[in-house]
Amino acid sequence: MEPVEDLVLQEVPEVAVDLGVPALGDIWLRFVEAVRRNRPFIAGYVETGQLFDLSNGMATIAFPPDGTLPMSYCERSPNKEYIVELFSQLVGKPTGLKCVKKEGLIVEKIAPSEVKVEVAVDPLIAFKDDPLIRKALEIFQAEIIAN
Repeated sequence: MEPVEDLVLQEVPEVAVDLGVPALGDIWLRFVEAVRRNRPFIAGYVETGQLFDLSNGMATIAFPPDGTLPMSYCERSPNKEYIVELFSQLVGKPTGLKCVKKEGLIVEKIAPSEVKVEVAVDPLIAFKDDPLIRKALEIFQAEIIAN
């Protein structure tokens, strides 16, 4: 056996491995945003849980011990079918659903995404605010009268 002083340790370079599968947090974020957009009725129930595991073709959503009602809504048809279909789309392969209760689960709240709401603009107001129109009105000392 060699003495410890004679052993040379080699540094192993770090290798980043991209498996092509987004992290659980990214999948959960996209999942919650899609549910909010497409099924707002169940969004509140889904958000009380947290994506706990996604392996072996099964998405596991964990709920706190007092989350019986939200968990049952997620397991109920047609909600379950929608959840399974959405996870399958996000992951890119067929996925099942399992809901479990976990002691000490701390659910991270997901802030609503910024959605720009376009306000309908009155065409006459937009026309009046056009710089060229304002200049023409000034030159001809005119005004626009709405009918």
